[in-house]
Amino acid sequence: MLISALREIRAFRLLVAHRVNMGEALLKLENYSEAETKIQESLVISQEINFKELIADSFKALAAIAHQTNQPQLALTHCQAALSVSQELGIPLVKDCEELLAKIQDDLESV
Repeated sequence: MLISALREIRAFRLLVAHRVNMGEALLKLENYSEAETKIQESLVISQEINFKELIADSFKALAAIAHQTNQPQLALTHCQAALSVSQELGIPLVKDCEELLAKIQDDLESV
């Protein structure tokens, strides 16, 4: 029973990581709509299994998408969520989130 549950969690984590990677690749290709769909899917699953590192990755990717598609308020919300989780975990993503947050805040100030 326990081994089965652990395998299921591992499978969900692999699925989420795959969706995040796909979303980030689509983001680099500037296919924002499909990227957002994949990242949203990864966020939902990550939250269901409480996989915080991928929750942070998903929020950061969603922030980047919102930033690239001229949605600064949404970008700010997602980026702050990513930064909060990253800081809680003490993971290197903090630096990326801080850099993106600075860009988003610059955009908001210039509006």
